[in-house]
Order: sequence, then structure tokens, then C-alpha cells
Amino acid sequence: MNNRTIVISVAVGALLLIWAAFFMPSSKDDGAAAAPVAHEPSEAASGAQAPAPSVAPPTSAQEEPAPTPEAPPERTRTKPELPHTAQRPEKMGPFEELKARYASDARDAEAGATEERIRKLLKQPEIPEGMLREISCLKSVCKLDLRWTTNDSEAYMILMMSLVTTISQKLAAAPAGADEGQPVHPLEVYVSRIDPPLDPTPPR
Repeated sequence: MNNRTIVISVAVGALLLIWAAFFMPSSKDDGAAAAPVAHEPSEAASGAQAPAPSVAPPTSAQEEPAPTPEAPPERTRTKPELPHTAQRPEKMGPFEELKARYASDARDAEAGATEERIRKLLKQPEIPEGMLREISCLKSVCKLDLRWTTNDSEAYMILMMSLVTTISQKLAAAPAGADEGQPVHPLEVYVSRIDPPLDPTPPR
């Protein structure tokens, strides 16, 4: 190796040492530079708390409506019982005519048989035994004294229809005496013995 080569090599090595001294960071510098990063206090270490997210109070639209109190159930109104006088049979038929005829008539030989026929009509299962109090037949008309209650409406209608189709189609009835709201109502029924019964068979 000649002198020129040696000189060049020494110069290059010196340049490398100078560059490394000024431009390459040393291990000490590295630790100093890293220290601020390693010891920089974090938000958790410093005790600083992040502000809690604000929660907006529920608006009136979001609030659930207060439960409406339930209305008390309506009481079932019981139908008032009608007074006995409102359901009592009313006056019907030629009552005054048949009553006057009975008052001026006499009894005949067939009166007893007619009375028995009427008693048989009253023995129907739908008619209570206590409905008939007294029966009396004369030559042209029969009189029945009945006792009627609010439970005897159907029985009363059955008896009247039986008299019309069996004894005579001309009959009359009316309450007897003043009505003072008593549960049992006396009735007077008059049935003609002259007029024929009603034929239930429809005409052809």
C-alpha cells in the first residue's frame, strides 16, 4: 500500500468519526429523550375525570301518562217489581148485562151439570186449586168467584179460553171490591149459558 492510499484511508476514518460524534444520538441522549414520554402523567394518573355525558331529562312526550283510574262497575239495576194493581185483570166483556141477568134469574134443572163442567175445567194442571172460591149457575148465566194473584196470569188466561170454547163465547169479568194493593185480588166472572161456545175450528 502506498502512502497516498494510507492518507486517504485515514482521512475517510476521521470523517466517519466526526459524523458519528455530531449526528448519531448516543444512548444517554436516548434515555433523556425518552424520559419525558415515560413520565408524562396520564389523565387517569392525575385523577382528572372525564365529564359525565349529560342526560337530557325526559320530555313530556316521553313520559308515560299516569294510569287513569278505572271507573267503578255500574251496578245492575234491578227492575222494580210492578205493584199488584198494575197486573190485575181489568174489566172486560158485557159485565153489567150478565150481572143484571144473574141477579134476576132462577136456577134450573141443568144448573148443577153446568157447574160440574166448569169445575172440571178448573182441574187442569196449569190452574191452581185455590183460584175458584165459589160457583153458581142459574138458568141463563153462571157466576164464578175467583181469587187471583200475580202468579196466576197464565192460569187465568187458560181458564178464560176454556170457558169460551166449552161453555159460552159470551163472558165478562171484573175485579170485585176496592183494590188496596193486596196480593190476592177477588174477581167476578159471568158466563152466559144461552150463547153457544166459540168453535175453535177455522171455517173452510
